[in-house]
Amino acid sequence: MKILDRNSGKFRGVLFQSGNKKFFCAGGNLHFYAAQEQKSEGILANRRIRRALKIFSELDQPKVALVSGDCFGGGLELLSTFDHVISSPQAYFGFWQRRIGLSFGWGGGTRWSEKINRGITLKLALEARSVCSEEAKNLGLIHQIVLDERLCEQGMKWLNSVIQWPEESLLGLRQWTPSKETKIFENLWNSSSHKMALQRYR
Repeated sequence: MKILDRNSGKFRGVLFQSGNKKFFCAGGNLHFYAAQEQKSEGILANRRIRRALKIFSELDQPKVALVSGDCFGGGLELLSTFDHVISSPQAYFGFWQRRIGLSFGWGGGTRWSEKINRGITLKLALEARSVCSEEAKNLGLIHQIVLDERLCEQGMKWLNSVIQWPEESLLGLRQWTPSKETKIFENLWNSSSHKMALQRYR
């Protein structure tokens, strides 16, 4: 679901929830892959998914995932593209790529390494085990645990808390890297939103 600004109609954020209560996402369709005769078919299919997830992950607007079912393998690579993840208590999570003889294929390994560090990501991938929502929260895979009926409410609450602040600084933070930090800050200095905010202190 896209979140639009009521006044301008501008696209401000994404709220994403699977329609399947049993699984949020279990990765690629293994029946589809098993039927392929050529290696190139699978490589091409996975490159398309990786490209789509990269584009989605790079959206400037804040993105929230509402997880009401289990999330395994490529599903966790999808989850890595979100800024905030809210899960129901009964959901389980697992880097299951090794269970089918694979490693990360959709860019999720790199994204998770940046989010929770390489050591934790590699350990979870090596073990290929499932973790409950509480452990997933402790590991940094998810951020909140709420009952199913409150997922959407809490997702909207988080999105609204983020989009209330100036959009220019949001775009600046999206481009942030240690090497660009000073340049981004100086570009934002005296911007229209910065000047407007300073008016309150005159």
